[in-house]
Amino acid sequence: MPSISEIWTGLVQQPWLIRMLIGAIVGGFLFVVVPAITGIKSNPTGGGAGGSAKVVGSGTAIGGKGGGGGPNGPGGAGGAAEVNGDGFALGGEGGEAGQADRGGRGGRSPVDVLEEMGLANDTTRQIRIFQKLANEFIAEHPEKSEAIHSGKEQLPDEWTNQRLRAIGYDWHYTSTENGYRLEQLK
Repeated sequence: MPSISEIWTGLVQQPWLIRMLIGAIVGGFLFVVVPAITGIKSNPTGGGAGGSAKVVGSGTAIGGKGGGGGPNGPGGAGGAAEVNGDGFALGGEGGEAGQADRGGRGGRSPVDVLEEMGLANDTTRQIRIFQKLANEFIAEHPEKSEAIHSGKEQLPDEWTNQRLRAIGYDWHYTSTENGYRLEQLK
């Protein structure tokens, strides 16, 4: 049986048309047969759809970027953003699809995007604090996880005000039907 170097030497001495045909056959084999045997798709699918944006009034809404695709499916859709009136809303990014060598990465939240752009302000800092408090509350009360994460329930007023004082914030928290009200204590 000839060695690889003998085969290579023999191929190099062939006319260019023969070398081109052999290259096309080998390339076609690698492109079609190898992925079929291994189960890995050679062409990743597209990314997820970008999030929708809707403004009623004079505000600004930006839908989140769709997540990148992978070998076995598209990325996640970006989050929707809606403003009624004069505010600003930014949808979160869609998560990346699973990759051949690892799982997909989660998309960034709107707060992550704003901080990366250097646009962090008091509101983004408050959001981070309340994310931390929500995680603490859920760790203590796991049965409330779904209700808190979905927004069906807000953090309890008394518990939240105690935690705010304990971590050094002079705020008074009151849950509302659609979120919460935060007032600076004097």
